[in-house]
Amino acid sequence: MKLNEYLSNDNLIALLLTSGVTFIEPEKVNTMNTLLMVNYGERVLYEKFELITVPEISDMIALVHSVHWQDLIALKASEVNPIYNSSNTITETVTETGNTINTNENVNKVSAMNDDELTVNDGSSSNLNENKQGERTRILTDNKTDFNNVYNNLSLSAKNNIINIVIKDIVDFLTLTIY
Repeated sequence: MKLNEYLSNDNLIALLLTSGVTFIEPEKVNTMNTLLMVNYGERVLYEKFELITVPEISDMIALVHSVHWQDLIALKASEVNPIYNSSNTITETVTETGNTINTNENVNKVSAMNDDELTVNDGSSSNLNENKQGERTRILTDNKTDFNNVYNNLSLSAKNNIINIVIKDIVDFLTLTIY
């Protein structure tokens, strides 16, 4: 079965959006799907994929390639360095003060054979007075990357390069390399 026949009733790129690939622009979905069909539609599909639905294939492709695509977008974005990260830094200072007082007295008594009274044999006593003071500082930085914003800030050639890589990854995943 050829890729055109398999995807004749489904838009694989649109299904990738529902599978968590968020950087694809919704208005470009049909164009990307047409590009996939025109350039690679005559390729032969792996036989095992014929038994799997297109939404399931979409989920598999997203699982396998989405992190790679996000890394590619981040790499392209670092070349032009747009502002795409939101960062939140929290500095927390904890001051501890305390006083511990511990008094302990141990007395050992013994009794004689014919005597009801206990007499002191030996013993010990201890006093502990401990003051605690300290300060601890903790800094928490939370960085979030919005890949939609990153993708939108890329140049047109960088976007086209990523689109070509996405389509090529899809084709390599679904079809035989020799046909």
